[in-house]
Amino acid sequence: SQTITASGGLPPLTWDISAGTRPPGLDLSNVNSNPVTFSGTPTTGGSFTFTVRVRDSLSPQLSDTQDFTVQILQITTASLPDGVQNQAYGPVSLGVIGNVGTLSWSAQTPLPDGLALDGVTGTISGTPTVFGTFTVNATVTDTDGPRSVTRGLGLFIAQELVLDSTA
Repeated sequence: SQTITASGGLPPLTWDISAGTRPPGLDLSNVNSNPVTFSGTPTTGGSFTFTVRVRDSLSPQLSDTQDFTVQILQITTASLPDGVQNQAYGPVSLGVIGNVGTLSWSAQTPLPDGLALDGVTGTISGTPTVFGTFTVNATVTDTDGPRSVTRGLGLFIAQELVLDSTA
């Protein structure tokens, strides 16, 4: 949530986004008041540049604009590839958009034994020693802010196939 204020002109003031693309899920509220609030829940990550315009009630009308750029941090990896117990996994790089600064990665839930998430590169690799269905809650933090986001990713590790030759 961000408050934007104007001074001068003849109230009431009206606000709108006059150019560019705002982040989906975010918008101006109370557009017939001063200050106005830019808020919501972003639904898409990335970099968004847009222009906010304020107009007054004079005739001829006075107006002013201000350009804004908003970075929405988002983990873009939607799913993880399956793996097999006791076989090398990855490396699988997790994707991210909307970052400005240096990134650091962490797992908020333990990865299956034998796998690790590299805190600098966001890469999962190793050799899983267990099998099953897991949820990897990966978190990325952007040092500019700092801002962070977590995404749950399903991971299936199949049981190793072993031939039992007791005949």
